[in-house]
Amino acid sequence: MAHFLKGKYKAFYQAGSSPCVKDVFRFRKLGESKVGMEVTRRDMESFLGRFWRYENATIQLIPVDEKQPRLGGKVQVKSLAFNFQTFTPEMTT
Repeated sequence: MAHFLKGKYKAFYQAGSSPCVKDVFRFRKLGESKVGMEVTRRDMESFLGRFWRYENATIQLIPVDEKQPRLGGKVQVKSLAFNFQTFTPEMTT
């Protein structure tokens, strides 16, 4: 896994009852075939930008053939999230 988009990316759009939310995506390399992703969502219309959601995910790429990784394979994602609007945790695989 030689190439991936590492760094911080921002997105602004309308979601739910808010006319403007900001998502911040942060990517980092965790290993040769693992990438970490962190996402925060904030309401930009509220005072001090109230948190809506926090998510932390690990993305693992599993190739069909280790010697030829460009042939394809599987992608496995484990995600832990917390929704601040409803105070509920979420776990997705």
